[in-house]
Amino acid sequence: METRLRIEKTLTGQSFPFPLIGEGKSMVTAVKLNPELSEKDFSSVQLSDESGQVDAPNIENYRYRPLTARDSATYHLIDSLGRANNFDRFIGLQKELTRGYLPMGLFNLNLSKLMDYNQYEGFKPGVGLQTSEMLSANFSLEGFYSRSLQSRDNNYGAEIILYLNPDKEQEWSLLAEKDLHATGAANFLDGFSMVSDERFRRFAVETVDLSRQVRTAYAARFVPRLKTEWFYKYLDTQPIIPYSFNLNASDTTSRSFTSQETGMLIKWQPLAKFADSNLGLTPLKNEFPTVWANFTYGSGRSDKPLEYFSMETQLENSFRLSPSITGAVRLTGGHLWGRHTPTHLYSAFGTHNNLLGFESRYSLATMRPNEFAANSFALLFLRTTIPTRIHQPGGFKPTITLSTSGGWADVNKAFSGRVQTFNKGYYESGIYFGSYSNSCSLNMVWPSTTAMAPTASQKRSIIGPSKSALKLDYKWVCNIGIGL
Repeated sequence: METRLRIEKTLTGQSFPFPLIGEGKSMVTAVKLNPELSEKDFSSVQLSDESGQVDAPNIENYRYRPLTARDSATYHLIDSLGRANNFDRFIGLQKELTRGYLPMGLFNLNLSKLMDYNQYEGFKPGVGLQTSEMLSANFSLEGFYSRSLQSRDNNYGAEIILYLNPDKEQEWSLLAEKDLHATGAANFLDGFSMVSDERFRRFAVETVDLSRQVRTAYAARFVPRLKTEWFYKYLDTQPIIPYSFNLNASDTTSRSFTSQETGMLIKWQPLAKFADSNLGLTPLKNEFPTVWANFTYGSGRSDKPLEYFSMETQLENSFRLSPSITGAVRLTGGHLWGRHTPTHLYSAFGTHNNLLGFESRYSLATMRPNEFAANSFALLFLRTTIPTRIHQPGGFKPTITLSTSGGWADVNKAFSGRVQTFNKGYYESGIYFGSYSNSCSLNMVWPSTTAMAPTASQKRSIIGPSKSALKLDYKWVCNIGIGL
């Protein structure tokens, strides 16, 4: 069988000075007809590339027959071209960029710490440095510092990671930091990639809590499709401003507290196949569907003893409705019970801003951050993307995305009548127009929202029984999305 491979660009889109073309032949001998096969043999396929390791076995051990003089000359030419054009450097650059770092010799620069922004802190310049594999491949040390220009807060922290078994993503970490974190957020293990527009959600954050924490975690992928993390953390949390989900604007019952939390995070990709290469363990083709689950137990003290449990789960799947039209669905839910503070309530559902909001998929575009709170919630997101000018020349490739989102949330008796929730539902639907070039995109969205109580008078009717007919409200917003 003859094969031919042509590579013109790196994973980051950078073009090689010339295309790489490889040709090969393979043959099969000693064919066994009608072998006994088991489904377990094909439940998970993993390709392991050992050629880049220092102690890699001699490749001659895997050759069916020795190289000819012409084969040797070809390999020699490819190796010389690779050294002349620093192909190894390209691979290292891609590997670190997928993690959000820029390699700089003995250190990697954390790109997410250079500049950040949210509604409360304003612009947040800083620096974060991590030791690279040039110093040691067995561990890394990282530290960061940032300054919140608007709130004038200093944020800093340090982390050490021991890479116990990179092939199975087995590692132990210890983190100590003082930083401001978004109120009411539920985060999942490797919840989204660095190139996802979900990272823009943090720009909409309006309410934060000052947190001093020490966190240790052990993560491992014992089987390729299942990644887990066990963690313990000590928290000293101080609410900064009254929460917007309080019905009484003068309610300042959110007090400082200390707590200890332990739990487990799970990420399961039942149909994914992985390749183990110099870029790490990466999924091949479609990595969906994906299932996440979080289980947390916490205890501590505020003005009263605290003891609480929480569980969050999430299901995401993408699929093709036609060769060119794609669809995506995400289900997210959570439940919190026990003795806890208002800070522990789920409330980071929306990204709406009065002036201009950034598009972040799988967030409610017409709901403000921390506008509603919940002990229990369930959200559904549906998206269909239709490309245009598929076979037309040029880089202008507009896309149309139809988006529908909805959800339900409620609070327990301890918070009923004190905070706003949406236990009669929340629904929004809109159309996103994307104008994509080769390097960036500009998305405009005008979603029309049907909410069960987005106005102040209607919000109160959600919490208690309502004798009047259900009132619907329509809201038009404009969001900007930028993708790199």
